[in-house]
Amino acid sequence: MDIETTVSAQNTMKNTIALILLSVCTLTYGQTQTATARKPVTITDLYAQSIHAMNEGDVTKAEQNLRAILKVQPQHPQARYQLSQLTLNREKFAARARQLKMERTKIASVDFSGATVDECLDTLTTLIGDASEKSFSPNFVISDKNKKLESKTITLRLDNVPASQILNYIASNAECSVRYEEHAITVSAR
Repeated sequence: MDIETTVSAQNTMKNTIALILLSVCTLTYGQTQTATARKPVTITDLYAQSIHAMNEGDVTKAEQNLRAILKVQPQHPQARYQLSQLTLNREKFAARARQLKMERTKIASVDFSGATVDECLDTLTTLIGDASEKSFSPNFVISDKNKKLESKTITLRLDNVPASQILNYIASNAECSVRYEEHAITVSAR
């Protein structure tokens, strides 16, 4: 073997070792950055997440977070209070999720001309399904024992409006009330 071949083999070996070391250092640096980027969740963070979940109507997540806090700190006063409020008002918090979905679902266009309340709600259900890509259905329930809503007709033309506003306009024109519940929205004749 001549000297040039030996030097070339040594340079190739040095380059290979350098590449391996660079790869290991880069990998280690990346793992360190990822590890330091993940901040441990504190009780304060968990409590804030619980309150946010309650405000969003996610009662399951709120309850899980509050119970996790109480497992670590059984006497945490705010967590104990919020868990009691969640337990007492579970349906109200769950109904909030449905109301927020209605507020956040934008309807591109609606045009009712002499439509009954039932027809308006059926159409609105379809429009909400389309706008939410079938991920949300309002589940309207009409409460009209005295058949007052049968004679009401709605004429309404709106563009780019939240579904909740369309429902409010329907209710206002038909003189009825709207109540958000966990699994449905009840529209009642006054």
